[in-house]
Amino acid sequence: MKQHLLPYPLPLVCRQLKVSVSGYYVWLKREPKSNELFENIKALYWQHKARLDAPSLVHNIRDKG
Repeated sequence: MKQHLLPYPLPLVCRQLKVSVSGYYVWLKREPKSNELFENIKALYWQHKARLDAPSLVHNIRDKG
C-alpha cells in the first residue's frame, strides 16, 4: 500500500481498499510478520482473478487454517 500512496490521497486509497485510515496507521506501526501469510493471501487473490474483496480473502484464509 505504501507504494500507492505517493500520487493519491490516503483517504482515497483507504476507501478503495476498504480499510480505515486509523487501521492503516496501526498497520504501519506493526512489526513485520512472516511473508508466508502474505504469499498465501496474494496467491488466493490471483487464484480468484483479483475479484475477491478483503472480507472474502480473510474468510478463505481462515477456512484454510
